[in-house]
Amino acid sequence: MTKTSKKILLVLLLVVLTVFAFNVKVFAYVSNKDDAITWFKDSNNFKDKTVFVGQRFAAITNNYNVIYNLKPTSKSSNTSIVDFEANSTNYLIAKKEGTVTITATCVNDTETLTQSYKVTVVKPKDSKLQSKTNDVVSIVPDYKNQKNKVLLANGELWNLNSNTNKLENKETGNVKKYVYGSVYFREGKNTKWTDAIHTLKNNGKLTTKTDLGKLTAKNVVDVTTYGYLNSKGKYYAIIQKNDKVSYKLKAKNAEAILGEALLKKSDGLYTIDDVKIVKAKIKDAIGSATSGMYLDNKNVLYKYTYEEKSKKYKTEKIEKNVKEILNWGVYKTKKNKIKTTYKDYPYYDCKFYNGTLKIKYNGKVYLGDNLIATNVEDFGYSTSVNGTLYLIKKDGSIWVLNLGDNSYLKQVRSGKNSAKGLSAPTKVKAKKKSKKAKVTWKKVDGAKKYTVYRATKKNGKYSKVGTTKGSSYTDKTVKKGKKYFYKVVANGSEKLFNSKKSEAAKVKI
Repeated sequence: MTKTSKKILLVLLLVVLTVFAFNVKVFAYVSNKDDAITWFKDSNNFKDKTVFVGQRFAAITNNYNVIYNLKPTSKSSNTSIVDFEANSTNYLIAKKEGTVTITATCVNDTETLTQSYKVTVVKPKDSKLQSKTNDVVSIVPDYKNQKNKVLLANGELWNLNSNTNKLENKETGNVKKYVYGSVYFREGKNTKWTDAIHTLKNNGKLTTKTDLGKLTAKNVVDVTTYGYLNSKGKYYAIIQKNDKVSYKLKAKNAEAILGEALLKKSDGLYTIDDVKIVKAKIKDAIGSATSGMYLDNKNVLYKYTYEEKSKKYKTEKIEKNVKEILNWGVYKTKKNKIKTTYKDYPYYDCKFYNGTLKIKYNGKVYLGDNLIATNVEDFGYSTSVNGTLYLIKKDGSIWVLNLGDNSYLKQVRSGKNSAKGLSAPTKVKAKKKSKKAKVTWKKVDGAKKYTVYRATKKNGKYSKVGTTKGSSYTDKTVKKGKKYFYKVVANGSEKLFNSKKSEAAKVKI
C-alpha cells in the first residue's frame, strides 16, 4: 500500500464518515397519528437483531412520526447487557454479550400498544486468516461513483460491490497504480471543473481521462493526483486552460515522488511546483506544500511548516532513530514502536449513526472501548448509512465490517489469487570490465527491481550480491583469475510474484 493512497484514503475517509453521522436512517415519514399507530402495530417493524458489544442503536428505530406522535417508552429485560445511553430515552448501548428483550410501549388515549423484539449482543469474530499471501495493494475510493476500486498485486483493477461484497467488473489489467477517482483540477481563467481518472500500467504508460479529452504519457515511473514523474526525472503537472487539458513540465532532476505532493531530489525536498522546502539528504517524506514531515539519511525525523509572514519554511526536530514514516503524523522508531505527532489525536475517530469506530495506528479497530479487529493495514468505505468499513488485513485479505441491525465482520476475500510470477530475465550476459564483472539482461515487464545472485560453480550455491532497478549490475567484489556464474531474479510488488532465477551467465576475471 503506497503512502499516497493511504494519505488520500485516511484524510477523505474522515470527511465521508463524518457525513454518515448526520445521515440518519429515516423510514418513510408520515405526519399523522393514525399512520404512526399503524406503523407501530406492524410487527414486521420490530425484528430481532444482532449487534456488537459497544454498539449504539435506536430502541424502535428512527421513525420520527411514532416518536413525535406516540411518545413511546422502551425497556430492556436485562440492563447489564443492554441499557439506555446516558441522557437518552430512545438510544440503547450494548454492554456485554447476551440476549435481551426490548419492549416498546405506547399509550393511545385509552389503548395501550406494546411491541417487543430480541437483541443478541455478540463480540465480532476476527477469525484466523485463510491466507498468508498479500495480493491486495489498495482499496481506493471512487467518490463520484460511490464505490471502491481494488488493485491487486498482479495489476488487476476491480470494482468492489458494496451490496454483495464481491469483486466484479474488472476494468483493466496490468495496472501499477490507481489514483482515486473524481479528482478535480483547475488552473487559470476560462476553465471548468474536470474529472480526471488515471491508470498507470506496468509498462510505464499512463492514461488520463477527463471530460475535456484523453492524455497519454510514456516512461512514467509514478503518478499522483496532480501529475506524473518520468524515468528521466521530469515531473509534469496536468493543467487545463481554455477548455483544453495538457501536461506541463514543472520540475527536473527529481528522484521520486514522496507522498502525494512532494518531490525528492539529490539536494533536498521540494514541492511539486519545484519550490525547495529543505536542503538535506532525504529518505522519505509526507505532507503538502505548507506542512508535513521528512526523514533524513541519518534517520532523524523533522516536521516542516511554511510561514506566510516570512515566506520561508521552518523545520522542527521530532525524534532520532526513526525507522520509517507510516502516515501523516505517524511514524515507527527503530525499536518498532509506533508514535504519532498528534498528542490529542492518537487514533482516527470515525463517527457513525450507531457507534464510533476508533482506528488506531497499530492496526487495531475499536467500537467504543471494545476491540473489533486486529492486523488492519488499511480500509475503504461503503455508502451505507449505518456504516460499513472494508478492511485490508496485513496478509492482503479483505474483510467487511457492518454496523447495522444485523452487524457482522466477515472475510470476503482470502488474499489468494491465481496470478503467476514474473517471467525470469532472459539474455543474461556477464563480461569482464577492468577488474569488475558487469552483468546485463533484458528488462522484464512488471518488474520493480532485480536481484543478482553469484556462485563459483554453475550448479553451486548462489548467494545474493546486490539489487538494482535497471537492467545491468556491476559486481566490484570479484577476484582476478577466478570464474563466476550469475543468475538474476525479477522482483514484483510482492514476494509472491518474484520470478524464478534466470539461466546462468559465466565470466572469468
